[in-house]
Amino acid sequence: MTGDAYAIGKRLSDFDFSKYAVEVKSLRRPSMQGEELSFDARLMDGDIIVLLGLPANLMKSENILLVGLQLP
Repeated sequence: MTGDAYAIGKRLSDFDFSKYAVEVKSLRRPSMQGEELSFDARLMDGDIIVLLGLPANLMKSENILLVGLQLP
C-alpha cells in the first residue's frame, strides 16, 4: 500500500472481497517482521496485503484498495 491509497486508515474488514471471489491470505507490515496483523488493524503506508483469486478479480480488488472505485 502507498500513502495515497484509498484504503489507508481503513481496515481490511471494511471491504467485502468475497463478492469478487478473492480471499485475503495475510496482512503484513514491514516494521513488524515475522508477525501478521489482524484484519481489523488500520492499514498504513507500506502494508503488504496478500490476496488469492483469479487475475480479473484481483484487479478489481486492488482497484478498490487503491482508488476506492468498483470496476464492472
